[in-house]
Amino acid sequence: MRRVSIALYVVFCLICGAFATEEVKSDAADVAISDSADSGENSSESSSSAVVDVSGFYGGLDLGTEFTGLKTHMSDSKVYNSKTKSGFLADVFTGYNVRFGRFILGLEGFIGLMTATPTINSDNKKFSLRKKYTFGIAPKIGCNIFNNISGYINFGALTTKYKARGLNERANPVKTSLFIGLGLERSFNDLFVRGEISRIFKKSVSKLNNVNLSTSSYTFKIGGGYRF
Repeated sequence: MRRVSIALYVVFCLICGAFATEEVKSDAADVAISDSADSGENSSESSSSAVVDVSGFYGGLDLGTEFTGLKTHMSDSKVYNSKTKSGFLADVFTGYNVRFGRFILGLEGFIGLMTATPTINSDNKKFSLRKKYTFGIAPKIGCNIFNNISGYINFGALTTKYKARGLNERANPVKTSLFIGLGLERSFNDLFVRGEISRIFKKSVSKLNNVNLSTSSYTFKIGGGYRF
């Protein structure tokens, strides 16, 4: 999956570079048109006004699915057991964007709830893990691809409150993990919709009944919001 993420990032950069080149050509053509006649100027202004300015504050809601993986192994053994479970997720977010021509830089904060609860039987003991809530902050780098459709990559750290259960032990640790995400966003004046896929990297969560618990996950979500 790491190779897939790197490949997607490279493709994203190549697409942005190609469209940035097209923007330079388009700007040169717009200048020539604006110098030709008043009617050309009006047409150019009308076309330019159709591009939504995504700069400023925004907020919204995401809904989707999380695939949470739980892995266990004994402290004195290299034998691993793993299980993946899907569940519902919802998060609210707010952030701020700054636009530089076709490119967009932003910073976004979020808080979310998840329901996925993977369970494993290891060494004749039953273990389960659930995320009670999660929050974090992520820088964003985006590029306007076509007709107010933007692609973006975000990355950062998120903190999660876990609910871990063993045979006769339990823990509620708070852990911080790294993540990376790719998304597409379509703007409609002050409103926007978006879809995003994220990878949350492996993190050791707890040790119960001499068994180590670790987790990683993927999220798929669709949402929308409003620009203030």
